[in-house]
Amino acid sequence: MGRRRGDGIFGPYPHRNRHRVELRSGAGKTRRESFATREAALKYIRDLRAELASGQRTIRVATEEYRAHLKAKGNKDGSINLLGPQWKA
Repeated sequence: MGRRRGDGIFGPYPHRNRHRVELRSGAGKTRRESFATREAALKYIRDLRAELASGQRTIRVATEEYRAHLKAKGNKDGSINLLGPQWKA
């Protein structure tokens, strides 16, 4: 069994020819973001930590950004709407 890690922002880690940042939640979910350079990954981490510390990002804003991300990557509206009422902005 692998080592269990807590929630937080981890990285950047080398991944092939890119640099990966992992965002882990206490619910066991992991989201990975990939960057062309280590500097871009470090900037992302700094900006995200600053945003989280400021308290300016709300659930509504995060949900709207996630829906926009799904649409931009080509998910159909039906699958985006399957997120359910708890995800509606």
